[in-house]
Amino acid sequence: MKNYLHNYRKLTYLLIFLIPFLMGSSNQVENNNNRFSLFNYTVFTPGSDVTINLYSASKSNNYFRFRLFKIDDPAIYFSKIDRNSIRNNFDMWGRNRDFLLKYTKLVKEWNAQINSSNNYWSSKNLEVGKINNPGTYILQALKDDQVAYCGIVISNMAMVYKNSGKQLLAFVANSQTGQIVKDVKFSLYNEGKLLHEKETDTEGLALFNIDDSTKAENKNLLLLGKTSKETVLSDPYFYFRDEDKNYTAYIYTNQPVYRPGQEVYFKAILREKNGNNFENVPGKQFTIKIKSPKNKDVYSAELKTNESGSLSGNFNLDNDADLGRYNIQVTKNEMTYFGSFDVEEYKKPEYFVKVDADRNQYAGNDTITAIVSADYYFGSPVTNAKVNIKVYRQQYWRPWWYWSDYSWFYKSFNNNRFGFGSKELITEQIGVLDKSGKFKYELKAPASQDADYTYTISAEVTDNSRS
Repeated sequence: MKNYLHNYRKLTYLLIFLIPFLMGSSNQVENNNNRFSLFNYTVFTPGSDVTINLYSASKSNNYFRFRLFKIDDPAIYFSKIDRNSIRNNFDMWGRNRDFLLKYTKLVKEWNAQINSSNNYWSSKNLEVGKINNPGTYILQALKDDQVAYCGIVISNMAMVYKNSGKQLLAFVANSQTGQIVKDVKFSLYNEGKLLHEKETDTEGLALFNIDDSTKAENKNLLLLGKTSKETVLSDPYFYFRDEDKNYTAYIYTNQPVYRPGQEVYFKAILREKNGNNFENVPGKQFTIKIKSPKNKDVYSAELKTNESGSLSGNFNLDNDADLGRYNIQVTKNEMTYFGSFDVEEYKKPEYFVKVDADRNQYAGNDTITAIVSADYYFGSPVTNAKVNIKVYRQQYWRPWWYWSDYSWFYKSFNNNRFGFGSKELITEQIGVLDKSGKFKYELKAPASQDADYTYTISAEVTDNSRS
């Protein structure tokens, strides 16, 4: 079996179509028979399949267009958002009427038909798909002239903090293991204004002193913790929450993958926002359902949270259990929170291949140097494996407004943000990975060219057990 990775060295630009956004939240339109809303308060782990709640008032088939955006810089985005304008759904306008989608990048878009039930208001589970990279995402749903949004948080981390009114103590921990993350840089905002920045001490803690001028607006404090891999929010769904009380859920299992016949242990940690406090929810009853890839119920129970605001359970998979992704659904008050795990038979170790170039841009006559590396997912390098290198070239150009201060505006009206010519294979080479699982590849760029080009280096690796 072969493993592939294409390393594309090119820029991707976000196309913002402004017209439907000007309509505002979908809950504000006058056509009550066509209303819809998106809701989600689950913190998903990287690599898991994301599912959210879609509520619709239409009794007919619904045709939607969905767009998934990732927030580029959470500090800028959340410091500009206007919490006071939020009613039932948050919108994408900042406190200065700044359109906030320009601080995101488009990850993917797709169309879907959502069939409604006979009820006036129907709730459906919307499958967004697998999201591998941690971060905060925005899902946009478009139907006719209406639009709705919801946030999606992908992270293995959670921020724990205590605010006494005069001081604020915070740390970031792994939500599954509880281990404190060291070397975190915290930023404290109030009403969009940066108040303090502080790095953690040797124990991973950060202590802020809150002065009198800040305490008056204490309820609007925003705390961000930047680690080496991601930015963690004090309450990841505070700016996406509606007026009703909802929970934030962390749902996980004791291992990500099981075999048929094994015992599955799951746990859910529930938290509720009360003012500026993130509180436990002891003694609350939730409905737990676990569904197979074929949508069959394999586990169902009514469980109560303990004094720490968490619940847990376990069950045995059948010996002939379906293979694939299983969904954990935790439901209360018609709101569902999601987790997942996989069931697979034994497979030979998989490995990850990547290609890293020494620079992002080259001029004529430069030497393009790329390192191909392959590592098994359990950590060891793939040694003495065959690697097939293919290099493709295609013409590239940028529009005249690319360097303008108003490029974000032109992008919203211009489909031809940049251009590519046809892709051509220019060279191919066979090599062998060394003892560290690496292969060095070099290519001399032509001394002169009639246009700008992007080069795509493709590496195909075959280890000794799969030849």
